[in-house]
Amino acid sequence: MATHIVIGLGECSAEAVTASLNDVIKEGDSIALAWAGKDIPGSVQAVYKYVFDKEMDFTVYYTEGQTVHSSVRDRQGTVMKVKDPLSHMVENLTGKVLVLWDDDIEDALHYVFDHAPTATVLELSNGLCPISGVVEEPSDEVVEDEEDDEPVTPMTREELESATAFVVKRYGQRMGCKSNTKASIIVELFPEGEVEETVEEVAIIEETKEPAPDKVFPAMNAVLTLVDDFYSQRPTGFAAEMAYVKIAEARVWMLRALSGGES
Repeated sequence: MATHIVIGLGECSAEAVTASLNDVIKEGDSIALAWAGKDIPGSVQAVYKYVFDKEMDFTVYYTEGQTVHSSVRDRQGTVMKVKDPLSHMVENLTGKVLVLWDDDIEDALHYVFDHAPTATVLELSNGLCPISGVVEEPSDEVVEDEEDDEPVTPMTREELESATAFVVKRYGQRMGCKSNTKASIIVELFPEGEVEETVEEVAIIEETKEPAPDKVFPAMNAVLTLVDDFYSQRPTGFAAEMAYVKIAEARVWMLRALSGGES
C-alpha cells in the first residue's frame, strides 16, 4: 500500500486523468491532495471522482480561510487543516508524485526534489510521463563560487528531444536561451538544418510504406516535441479538448498493441 500525492491544477481531460490513475494506482493505495478552493479544475474533479468511485482512502489538506465542500467531507476520507499542505503531503509520501502541470508548478516541484529526492514524479496530465530535475543542494560560499565557474554539461540535440519539457527549460535557462518552450529552446541551441531535416523526414515517411527506422525516429521525436509543447502551454477550447482525448486514446491503443492485443 502506498500514499500518492497529486500536485498542480493543470487542466486536461477527465479520460486522460482516469487512464493514468488506472495505470499507477494499486489495491489498497491512497491519495493525498490539497484543497483547490471554490473553482476546482475539471482535471482535479476527475481525481476526486476516481477516488470516490474506487472508494479509496484519501486525505485532503486545507488552510485557514478555506472551506472544504461537504461532498468531500462526507466521504470516508480525512480532511485536515494545516498551514502548509505541500509539506504535509511530501512528509507522508510513500508512493508517487502525480503532477497536473500548470504555469505555477515549478516551485512545488523544486520543493519535492529538495525534500523527497528519490521520489518518482510523473505527469498525470501527460500519460504518466516522468519528470526529473536536479536540485542543487545549498552549500557554503566557497563551493557555490566554484560551482558557478563550472561550465554546464552540454546536452546533445537527441538528449534534449528525449528529455521532459521541465528539464529542457531548466537547461535552456542555464545556457542563457531566450526561448521558453522545449521546441523553441532546441531550435535556438541547434538552429542549423531544422527546417530541411523536418521536411526531408516527413517526405520520406509519406513516400515509403515501411520507412527505415533511422528516418522514422527523428520524425517521431518531432511529434513528441509537439506533444510536450502542447501540454506545457496548456491551450484551451474545443480543439484542445479533442486533442487531449485523442492523445489519451492513442496511448491506450499503443499499450494494447505492445501487449499483443488484437481487439
